[in-house]
Amino acid sequence: MSATLDLTSSTQCSFTVYGVPVTQGGMRTVPTPAGYRQISTGGKGLLPWRQAVARAAREAAEAHGAFGADPVVVTLDFRFPMPKARTKAQRRGGVWYHLGRRDDIDKLERAMLDGLTEGGLIADDGNVVEVHKRKREYVDGWLGCDVAVRVADLAEATL
Repeated sequence: MSATLDLTSSTQCSFTVYGVPVTQGGMRTVPTPAGYRQISTGGKGLLPWRQAVARAAREAAEAHGAFGADPVVVTLDFRFPMPKARTKAQRRGGVWYHLGRRDDIDKLERAMLDGLTEGGLIADDGNVVEVHKRKREYVDGWLGCDVAVRVADLAEATL
């Protein structure tokens, strides 16, 4: 797993994390001989994925500068392999929506935001005030997540 950077300005940056995205669930308490311990209920391969995200975020923070305590908007575009079970029409199109409960988009987001925090690009995932996210499947090409982070502009906030 690796990453590429695209530093566009002082108020925003974007980069790509390569590899198959992995979900991060909640925490669960389990008994051990030494007492109780909290473990993550994340998907298989969560640790390498989180490390790749944190490494890419650290590289972005070093090249761009960290966002610190600023409110930020994060855009996440997840790319998964297309399973053989998709119809011929869907496979012919080359891209389709990634459906199913196994890769819950909120749990994918949780792993990414924690990785951005761990890498030091953002001070805390509580500073994320807006998230745009999608997950798609591709017949060919790279897998992973395109990430864009920018300072939030209150003038844009309309409800």
